[in-house]
Amino acid sequence: MACGGGTIAIPLAGRVKSITAVDFSQQMLDIVNWWCRAGHIDNVKTLKGRWEDDWDHLEIGSHDVTIASRSLIGDDAKSLIQKLDKAAREAVYISVAVGAGPFDKPLFASSGRKFNMGQDYVHYYNILYEMGIQANVAFIPERHRSQWDSLEEALNDQRWMFHGITEEEEDRVRAYLKRHLIKVMGRWRLPYARQCRWAIMWWQKDRQANR
Repeated sequence: MACGGGTIAIPLAGRVKSITAVDFSQQMLDIVNWWCRAGHIDNVKTLKGRWEDDWDHLEIGSHDVTIASRSLIGDDAKSLIQKLDKAAREAVYISVAVGAGPFDKPLFASSGRKFNMGQDYVHYYNILYEMGIQANVAFIPERHRSQWDSLEEALNDQRWMFHGITEEEEDRVRAYLKRHLIKVMGRWRLPYARQCRWAIMWWQKDRQANR
């Protein structure tokens, strides 16, 4: 669910019988379809749909495994998890951020915006616990790109953090980078590690028999 450009769907296609890749963005689904054509993959079905849609109406159907990777976004996470759980015959996998996730908090703060961390994995694990789901948890580290050929390349690489960035905010972020970037072996880098962790939570559908 919310498959994006197929980061998970495409690699998995060669290991399963079939995949249904769902996303609200037709552009993302077009990317998935392009990768399928390029890789001669014929077992991925793309479906345009949203979390809040009626999944029966979308004809998502039932699957051995349902996956929501970095896409559990909404005010009513419980209802989203229930939809995933209902659509799965065997198991459900979700991944969510730990702490601030991929955001560079000092750099973000330099823009003058207030950083709203939102909910991390503990929030979602508590929801699962309240639902009677004893989920497994594992953590995956992710290192972020931290070397650039120029200041402008470094700046452009941060834009994903700022939806609708203003000219004033951009100037502040540029000033932050000017102050902190150091040159190492011909490339510019920040003097601290840029990494985050993601929490992977999964559970088997036979859990009810063990309660």
